[in-house]
Amino acid sequence: MGIFSVFSIQNAVQVILARRFKAVALATQPQPPPVPVYLHELHGIPRDDALVNSFGSTQWRHVLVAKVMHWAELAAKHHDSLLLCSDNDISLLPGWLESLVQSFEDAGRPDLYFQREGGDDAFFDPFPYNSGFFLMRGSEFTAAFWRHVARRTAQEQPGFGDQTIVNAELVALQPDGAPGCTAHPLHLRHAHFPPKLVVGGPVPPSDANALVRARVHHATSSGGARGKLTALENFLEAWLAAANISRAAVGLPRSFDETEDVSPPHKSEVAQATSSHVGAATPPVPIPISQGGEAASTRGRAYKTSSQARRSVSFSHRLMLSRKGADEH
Repeated sequence: MGIFSVFSIQNAVQVILARRFKAVALATQPQPPPVPVYLHELHGIPRDDALVNSFGSTQWRHVLVAKVMHWAELAAKHHDSLLLCSDNDISLLPGWLESLVQSFEDAGRPDLYFQREGGDDAFFDPFPYNSGFFLMRGSEFTAAFWRHVARRTAQEQPGFGDQTIVNAELVALQPDGAPGCTAHPLHLRHAHFPPKLVVGGPVPPSDANALVRARVHHATSSGGARGKLTALENFLEAWLAAANISRAAVGLPRSFDETEDVSPPHKSEVAQATSSHVGAATPPVPIPISQGGEAASTRGRAYKTSSQARRSVSFSHRLMLSRKGADEH
């Protein structure tokens, strides 16, 4: 598995968010060698003070299209591999690796496996996918899908950016009355994580049991970059307190702010791969996975067949082997 995040440098806090994302993702993995984390840097974005929420702005749309094109390039370069694609306003919490992989297996290894927008709120059933955090099986199908999403996002400029297009393509009713993907000839299986695993929002759940079940926090609806950083830190502190785990035990520094070095010392030997443009070369992703031959598109879930269930038994074992082999790339 490779973990990928795209970030822009329009303010210092965006850089801190990216560095924080990598530090937390490395520190919260169960044992070395960790799954590698790759940060893809976007240049040429107008600067701001990190206080104003840029949602809906021209620069926000520019970043979204560039980010989606990067997902397309990753999918095209890494066929039969599992990619974790993420915004940088996210914390991967202790236990995330095993939980997310098991959830992916339980869902039948869909081609795209998104965060569930709005948690378990039924209001979001018609548009359940948050495209800021997802697992993806690399293939020409997923590459073509993201290129299609990028084109539509640039041309139509929808209110919620690429997320609007993702849901319209994968979930919206088609002319025949059935949900599916309109980017033919794509045949994508898609689903979402259980809301209890990937939690969004500016504040942690009040229920401590619900809090410690979370394995990912996405600082949605948290304002500008500074607001996101504050929300991420508050959630992480609350999670650690509820789980009775200290920052030191996880290998994290005391806190993340605009002046502190956020590289965990015991993980500093892991190289950061940073590219300066969308077309730059991306390091290899070491986990091959079977495409399985399915070509069904589903709404909100992917169905697991008996043959997929048999194949999934060896996936966790191959994950550990591939992590061992990552140092060879």
